[in-house]
Amino acid sequence: MTKARRLCLALVLAMGLGGVLPAAEAGFEQQFSAWFSLNDENSSTPRLGLRYQPALSLATALGLGDAWKLDSEFSLDLSASAQAADWHAPETSGRIRFYRMWLRLAGSRFEARLGLQKINFGSAAVFRPLMWFDRVDARDPTQYSEGVYAALARYVTTGNTSVSGWAMYGNDEVRGWDAMPTESGKPEFGGRVQSRMPRGDVAVTYHRRRVDTAAFAGGPLDSIANHRFGAGQRRKSSSRRANLYVSTQLSDEIIVSGRPLQE
Repeated sequence: MTKARRLCLALVLAMGLGGVLPAAEAGFEQQFSAWFSLNDENSSTPRLGLRYQPALSLATALGLGDAWKLDSEFSLDLSASAQAADWHAPETSGRIRFYRMWLRLAGSRFEARLGLQKINFGSAAVFRPLMWFDRVDARDPTQYSEGVYAALARYVTTGNTSVSGWAMYGNDEVRGWDAMPTESGKPEFGGRVQSRMPRGDVAVTYHRRRVDTAAFAGGPLDSIANHRFGAGQRRKSSSRRANLYVSTQLSDEIIVSGRPLQE
């Protein structure tokens, strides 16, 4: 998504909050992290990195009953890094960009969220077959993950079945398990149904996008659609001593092309 579109989205979200800001509850959080690495080779290269993330949150009750509220989060990601081969000629880089920027309407069983947000699901922590839209590293204590520009809606039934649907646009970078980026200017969509079972829960997930084939050998292909399916089950076994949680997930990816691959 271009800078102009990001600014337009920020303006739209700010205008959406304009009418309720006087009655909103505000919160401000900050997170700072730093890292340093040094190899033990003859020609060592020290590396240093810094990251600062300020976040502003706003929330207000709408007075419509059923605990309806309107809330939002605006946060930035400011990072800088430096390295010096053999402790000479240091190279530095840095960037500032939006980290989260979303507006949400939520009730007791329904929510709709628009903007730059984090979308993830599945119970696994290390090997995550359903890591489709994030790149969370299990070893990272900050759980840093870039967001996606999306509109998401979720409804939870009285039987605790969760039904979610989303549409995405402007996410041109490789995410999660993607082998290729999404084609620029093309929307994506998907959904997920998760249901409670007597000894755990089960879920099925689907996502569709169009793939950017510019990196294919032999030149780019014609229209390619990427269909991704996922299924997961989390089972709980109770005993006198402990509870055992077992998670099994299956993720399959099918690529359909308008013409065969070129040799």
